[in-house]
Amino acid sequence: MKFLMLALGGLLITLQGLSNCPDRNAKDNFDGSAFSGTWYVVRAVRPPPRMQSRCTHVVVTQRRGDDLGLSTRFYSNVISQYSTFSGVLQRVEPSSQNAKFIYTRPGLYSEESARYTIMDTDYTNYAVVSFCASSKRSALPKKHREEVTMYLFSWGILFSAGLLAYCLGRHQLSTAGQVSHHSPAPHTISGQALSLS
Repeated sequence: MKFLMLALGGLLITLQGLSNCPDRNAKDNFDGSAFSGTWYVVRAVRPPPRMQSRCTHVVVTQRRGDDLGLSTRFYSNVISQYSTFSGVLQRVEPSSQNAKFIYTRPGLYSEESARYTIMDTDYTNYAVVSFCASSKRSALPKKHREEVTMYLFSWGILFSAGLLAYCLGRHQLSTAGQVSHHSPAPHTISGQALSLS
């Protein structure tokens, strides 16, 4: 069974640049083709708001060169339907074989405004990923800018390619489109803690 652990990261919603994002060590000799697949969220540590949704999963696809497609799909409790965000992961250093990427998504992140680092993976059981982005919007009033600087999310996620049944059972779904309307239980990984250092 193929697991992916997207385990460390931050969403920095401020007007500051990527210089505030932590520089994480990346997996060397990264193989994007082996990393490709569908992954269901099992564990999230202090997630950003959209990760509070149900049955969140990502689809990673190999694109031309070293680029990867990244499509995030989740059931939104707010609008009671599935939502999808699609973007592209591009290597920070095209000549490098490490797994440091820039995430771009039309209409949300401008070039070089979101870091996506795959810190470790065995391509079969887990992956540890750091994500850090700054807000593209600069027209917020000063009062609100000061408030949003308080939102620094560190989050961790455990994914699996074979956990559709887990996702449906955990969230009491009879099909991928039906959701019971109660708050989901906190995510756990069999008692294992994720290090956010």
